[in-house]
Amino acid sequence: MNILLVEPDVVMAKLYGNYLEQAGHTVRIAHDGQIAIEMVDDKPPELIILELLLGIHNGIEFLHELRSYPDLSACRVVIHSLMSSDQLQRYQPQWRLFAVEAALAKSETSLKQLLDAVENA
Repeated sequence: MNILLVEPDVVMAKLYGNYLEQAGHTVRIAHDGQIAIEMVDDKPPELIILELLLGIHNGIEFLHELRSYPDLSACRVVIHSLMSSDQLQRYQPQWRLFAVEAALAKSETSLKQLLDAVENA
């Protein structure tokens, strides 16, 4: 699967990217929302793994912009964020609006659980 990983932490992006690639996926990495939008415009991925807490063009802004493009409405999104599961739960109505497949808290998610969410999205 062609995946765009939007992760500001360089070390974590490399760790997640390597793990997903070892599982057979192709991974491109963007470290902020603006670069991610440019990468999506250039080559739409099949799935986006998105950290919400981004410095430039945060995750919610990214989702608004992503879903404003009709041709990207089928692009699946898995949120993998530093936000707690309680914080993510508060946004549950928005996840449905943005057609988010899963919203995972990094502190509570193993690499295997992330891979499972990606493959079940």
